[in-house]
Amino acid sequence: MSSSNSTVSPTKPKVLLAGLNVHSKIPAYFRELYGTPEQIKAEIDADTARVRGAGYNLTVYFVDDTDPQSGLDWLEHKLKEEKFDGILVGSGVKLIPEQTALFESIVGVCVKACAREGRVDDGMVLMFNYGPGTNFETLQRNQGRLKRRMARTGKDGV
Repeated sequence: MSSSNSTVSPTKPKVLLAGLNVHSKIPAYFRELYGTPEQIKAEIDADTARVRGAGYNLTVYFVDDTDPQSGLDWLEHKLKEEKFDGILVGSGVKLIPEQTALFESIVGVCVKACAREGRVDDGMVLMFNYGPGTNFETLQRNQGRLKRRMARTGKDGV
């Protein structure tokens, strides 16, 4: 498990990215589609740099599938500690059948955090990428939703 934080711009959305550690148990077909752990990490790192370069305030966290509870605890704590405009969930936890329970738990933690804080109606944006290196595209695809959310919470536009 690992995380990194960056505060870039108060006028850009604050987004939490929760993904699967690249060294997790990943089926061969996923590796054939997306590459080795090193190739996947390189795509994620380049994409993260692009997202931050565009001014997004991005916190990144990779869940270790050998200790998913620690990752879920970290996520729950982070969502209690900070407010985010959006949460972006990586494809590794969404597309790999063996990670379905982890995916459901991540979404459950996010929904619980919104409900606990009374933030369900403020439109926090829940997003899903479709592969390593597609976070920037996912943010662009959801830019309208993020703008509306920020307008409701009194922040400047995206």
